[in-house]
Amino acid sequence: MSARRLALTGACLLAGLAPPGPATAAPANSVGQSIYLRGVLGSGAPLEGTREAGGVVTTGADAACVNCHQRSGIGSVEGRVSIPPITGVYLFHSRTHDGSEPVLPYVEGMHGRDPYTDATLARAIREGLDSQGRPLSYLMPRFALSDEDMAALVGYLKTLSVRQVPGVTDTV
Repeated sequence: MSARRLALTGACLLAGLAPPGPATAAPANSVGQSIYLRGVLGSGAPLEGTREAGGVVTTGADAACVNCHQRSGIGSVEGRVSIPPITGVYLFHSRTHDGSEPVLPYVEGMHGRDPYTDATLARAIREGLDSQGRPLSYLMPRFALSDEDMAALVGYLKTLSVRQVPGVTDTV
């Protein structure tokens, strides 16, 4: 290997070992996505969630929304435990399109509440109360998010759509 090539290779290796530069502010949508998928706040700090029952605390990736609500946001069902969808259409729209057909007909028992607003969704995430002020499942952690992080997360949830996720249909 030539001396020039060896020097270039060494410089590249050293550059890879250098500490990262100062963090720059990420766009709000990517902050919301980071919170949802990785459990990382806009500041770079780990997300922290506390379950009301027993005070169990989860942090970082373990506290990320994706763990329960899935990448698509359509939730899951295992045994008797139902994790509700949190896609924009489910959270922010009325239970039916025209008063007769549920917006998400394949989600059994998930239509007994009013649509969320940004404020009531923030309350649900922070305090564990649904759009009508009723307690959410004990499985839902409470998250103390700043107003900026909350706005970013709510904005990201509004982008989630069952129509845009590969493998998800109107019935599955």
